[in-house]
Amino acid sequence: MQQPDKIPNFDKKESEIATNIDKWMWLFKNLGEAKKMPLFMDSRALKRVFQITEVANLSEEEPMAYEASLRHKMEWRDYLRYRGSGA
Repeated sequence: MQQPDKIPNFDKKESEIATNIDKWMWLFKNLGEAKKMPLFMDSRALKRVFQITEVANLSEEEPMAYEASLRHKMEWRDYLRYRGSGA
């Protein structure tokens, strides 16, 4: 098994990723440079880490738009729940 200090030596391409260790190693090595989530990121944890990184890398203006979008989604979800409850 590779050690964490060996991440710079990890040079597998996306097409060569086979194990969960490979997935995590690729994620840690390429986290700041990846523009989109690779297809091999099929676990919930990997997807969540990638999403958190995307939000953390937003420019100064983008967090406000992102938060407004989340607020809109939550309000819409609440509206649908309220409407579905027969109230």
